[in-house]
Amino acid sequence: MGVKEEKMVLSSDMIFMMKPPAKERSLKILKDNVHGYKGDEKLIGFSVREWKDKDRTDLFAEVADKLVEKYNARIVFFPFHKPKDAEISKIIMHKMKHEDKTVLMPNRYLPSEILGTMGLMDVNIGVRLHALVFSALMNVPTIGISYEPKIDGFLEMIDMTPVCTYENISVEKILEKVEYFMQNKNVNYAEKTSMHIAIKADNTNVITIYGVEHLSLFSKTSYLLDNSSCFSLSSSSIICLNF
Repeated sequence: MGVKEEKMVLSSDMIFMMKPPAKERSLKILKDNVHGYKGDEKLIGFSVREWKDKDRTDLFAEVADKLVEKYNARIVFFPFHKPKDAEISKIIMHKMKHEDKTVLMPNRYLPSEILGTMGLMDVNIGVRLHALVFSALMNVPTIGISYEPKIDGFLEMIDMTPVCTYENISVEKILEKVEYFMQNKNVNYAEKTSMHIAIKADNTNVITIYGVEHLSLFSKTSYLLDNSSCFSLSSSSIICLNF
């Protein structure tokens, strides 16, 4: 891009600055989509993705079915990269014995609204980096499945490790971790995530953003994060990526 090194700064993902809406709004979104929800059922969030040529849909379906059977849980799928994440989520749902206990969140909501809704889950199980970030920001027990080093890096930041890798999905380990969190719900990710809220920029209007997975640049120097989170900077700003 021709940007001189001295005009770059290293900063955190701007998603750390996002705030959820009022809890009443998040509850309305939940009840509008999780039909028949009475407030006493366990809610378990899933955020999955395809990775290379590895089909893990049978294993994810097995995990979800066992969670429904053990906890009478409702399984809420949060697609972060559309349409691919929605497509694989639907495949998993159709493979489940308890598909009637699942819901796929539609794409009509703002990122902040998805953040708030994920905050109502009892546990979130995620492959997508930003699903893990959303869950941690809302201080909800978070279970990460690693497919790239960035997942391990973020989980290390909140004193966690991946429960398993996408290459070697372990149904048993995921279920054990969910059970642990069902018995020990007190997590404290807030202190760790708050360290990454500050976005650094100097008067050169050059910003480096770490951890962005999907990016589209527009004429007004806006960018689209994970096809969901949109931020706008001044027209003179330059965005540099550090993957």
